[in-house]
Amino acid sequence: MAVSITAFSWIGTNAERLALSLGTEDRLHWINTDAGNHNTWYWSGTAWVKMNSGTTKGDIVAHDGTDFERVAVGSNKQILEGDSAQTLGVNWVDNEEHVGLVDFAPEDTDIIALITRSRDAFVLTEVTAVIKAGTNVIWNLAYGNDITAAGTDVFTVDKTTTNKTSGDTFTSFDVNAGAADDHLWFKIISVSAAVDWISITAWYK
Repeated sequence: MAVSITAFSWIGTNAERLALSLGTEDRLHWINTDAGNHNTWYWSGTAWVKMNSGTTKGDIVAHDGTDFERVAVGSNKQILEGDSAQTLGVNWVDNEEHVGLVDFAPEDTDIIALITRSRDAFVLTEVTAVIKAGTNVIWNLAYGNDITAAGTDVFTVDKTTTNKTSGDTFTSFDVNAGAADDHLWFKIISVSAAVDWISITAWYK
């Protein structure tokens, strides 16, 4: 691709700073060969402005509506999401995943894996249970290295779900963290005779 250089000038007090106007898009990239620094400048319409382009591995740049500014790199496993409440319009957030099952004709003492093995430690953030109206299931979640009835229960008191329309949603847990290489599973404690199915979804990060 051909680039038309329409202007060329030195700025500052040393010959390491080079300004270029490329076509109709005014941009500057200067290199300090002594320090090995690379910085990007942009034309504001009235003056060259140095873009805050980062200080740390993983930093990115976003626009605040007036200038480009640095967005510091997030923590491991976080993802970047749009957020209009933030000055730069983006925000690093924890990456939540979810697993679920629809168990048809559940029976007493069913133990069903939700996470077969976790790659890392996990923390539950939300659990939703839905069941056919007019029936009920008493259940719990558990985690541990082996899928058995002796796993660590998430809830100290077993939960009862009866409502198909909206289900039950839980965001507070008596125990909510698992270790790397753990399973997370759904335990049915008891069911009413008329139960056809139950749906469980667990969100975790």
